[in-house]
Amino acid sequence: MSRSLLAILMIFTLTMTFGCAMKSTKSPTTDPTLQQSTTTEGLNDSLRGEQGQIREETIFAAPQTTMTTEPLSSLETPVLAGLQIVHFSYDQHLLSDEARNIIAANAAILNRADKVRFQLAGHTDERGSDQYNIALGERRAESVRAYLLELGIDASRMETVSYGEEQPMDAGAGESAWMKNRRVEFILLP
Repeated sequence: MSRSLLAILMIFTLTMTFGCAMKSTKSPTTDPTLQQSTTTEGLNDSLRGEQGQIREETIFAAPQTTMTTEPLSSLETPVLAGLQIVHFSYDQHLLSDEARNIIAANAAILNRADKVRFQLAGHTDERGSDQYNIALGERRAESVRAYLLELGIDASRMETVSYGEEQPMDAGAGESAWMKNRRVEFILLP
């Protein structure tokens, strides 16, 4: 299947599944309360070029799956639209039932985009030493990877990395911020 046909198929599938997200002028890292808005109005116009031809468009989203076409900062890595972040309990790397459901939903999206390579990025909250947090982030990413393998995702499509506490989703202190930071993100690879 050619890349352009695959891209158009991905756009159509994601649009039909999740709707078309509006572009945001705010960065999620500077405004943690930013919520995703969706609309299907103007979809045909946004995908058509000058002569009515459908043009290719790569869809990326910031860490909380907010659609954006603005340049990404080093803390805003691209993820495949529709993929959800997997969150963890304090000092845990084992998957909860909720985490397994999220990973299964992500696997369904990844199965439709079977040529996409991605990275599983493990993160922690700020508590614990740097060395401990890097190890915990790696265990979290490896837990997600192991479950994806059980669900039939090819190992050659994914790699793991740990950022420990270095890239918080919420820079605040307290359980509400820490809860957001204990996560594994699905990041597209070129």
